[in-house]
Amino acid sequence: MGSISLPGKPLNRVNLMVQVESFANAIGPFCGEYEDPNYLAHLNTPNVVRDFDLVRKLSGYETFDFWGFSYGTMIGTMYAHMFPERVGKIVLDGMSQINLLMKA
Repeated sequence: MGSISLPGKPLNRVNLMVQVESFANAIGPFCGEYEDPNYLAHLNTPNVVRDFDLVRKLSGYETFDFWGFSYGTMIGTMYAHMFPERVGKIVLDGMSQINLLMKA
């Protein structure tokens, strides 16, 4: 697989989205051939958040303290949305551009 750089192109939303789509199209067939599609369908942020909450519960904590950066900021934001009554201290550092990664 090639690099995800944008040689000779300005780094902007359009060029980045073209590069991401190109990368996804290149790796997508590989994942579809070697991974179980039913398993891949469950790899998403809400399920990651549910897993974090299960770990919190099994660990005996009443609230969830979390320090997230990059994709972790999406996890922290989604956790606060899904389980607001269980939020303890959350630090979100290096916020991902959620509007590029999530659809409304």
